[in-house]
Amino acid sequence: MAQIARDCKIYSLWEGTNYIQSMDLVGRKWNLKQGQLFLDWLQDIETIIKTMAGREEFTAESAILEKGLASYKRIKSMMDEFKQQGQGEMLPLYATRILHATSQLCCGALLLDQAALAADKIRELGREHWDLAYYQGKIDAARFYIKNHVPAIMNLEAILQHSDDTAITIMEEALGR
Repeated sequence: MAQIARDCKIYSLWEGTNYIQSMDLVGRKWNLKQGQLFLDWLQDIETIIKTMAGREEFTAESAILEKGLASYKRIKSMMDEFKQQGQGEMLPLYATRILHATSQLCCGALLLDQAALAADKIRELGREHWDLAYYQGKIDAARFYIKNHVPAIMNLEAILQHSDDTAITIMEEALGR
């Protein structure tokens, strides 16, 4: 029983720190040096995507990442609009999901970069090399992640287009006693 209690407690600690990190992202990191640092980082992601788009074996993954990056930029624009319209409470409401979208974009780009290195190594060493499984695993992991996790960014954009603030506006009495 004590083990179950300890396992459950870690979730509340993790969620609290996750929220703090998400608020730091949307409240501070997005705005460092008038937002230029974050824009530079997005440019680095875009450079990786464009570089990989030229590689025939990664065109599908590059296209998904490109859509993810475009969605992420629109998500940021929507959050900026909410602030300008006096709806600043939308940032904390969606901050954790934005943090996840940020990591999905970053991890997808970095995994694709690793996959390209692995593909180069396979060509260099040949398919008979004893380390083929390791390099092929890098490629397959990148493909899986990009095709299964990165589309969540586009889903978040679709959710935000509804501008749903029900979690903020719900009457306290409706939550029960």
